[in-house]
Formats: sequence, C-alpha cells, structure tokens
Amino acid sequence: MERYNKVKDHVYGTYHKINNELLRTAAFLHTNSVDNCITLLAISRNLPVELAKIAALLHDFAQYAQNCPHKDHARLSSLYAHQYLEQSGLFKMREIDEIGYMIGQHSYKNHIDSPMC
Repeated sequence: MERYNKVKDHVYGTYHKINNELLRTAAFLHTNSVDNCITLLAISRNLPVELAKIAALLHDFAQYAQNCPHKDHARLSSLYAHQYLEQSGLFKMREIDEIGYMIGQHSYKNHIDSPMC
C-alpha cells in the first residue's frame, strides 16, 4: 500500500490547494467516500485492493483539481492518472492501463465490461 499512500499524498496535497472552500471540502469528502466504498467492493469481490483504491483517489481529479466540466471529467481524469502514474515510475504499464481504464469508464454505470469496472 506504499504506492497508494504516495498517490493519496499527491491527490490530497493538490486538493489542499483548492481555493474554494466548498469545492475543496467536496473533493475530500467525495474522494474519501469513494475510496472507502471501493475498498469494501474490492475485498468482497477478491479484486486488487491497491489498484482499486488508487483509481478511487484519481477518478474525479480533473473535476476537482482542474475544474473541468462534469461531462469531460472521467476522460480527463483518466488521462491525468495515466500521465501521473507513468511519471511516478511506481507502476507497471499494465497497472496504469487498468487504472486509467477504470477511471475513464466510471461514468458509464450501466456498462460493466470488466470486474474492476
């Protein structure tokens, strides 16, 4: 879970810099809630917990940290995650692709095409 903690520090450190107090609070509360929920889901479904939790941390990053429109947030958060995780040097490309795919698909709640999604 060392990689998870590094990503969490990055995401939450970025959220701390959000000037709008309501948006900053929403970013922390929502991300933490999704992180908790995905942990339970991953454990109950015997899926890779660390990768799921990292996807939870980054799934709305563009919406909160980059103030992008909601309609674009999944795609832009996925692109950001891919770039950030690759630059970190902590992940295999297969893991980066899987996390990026989960994030990119998270707005399509009725279309589940992989166990992680």
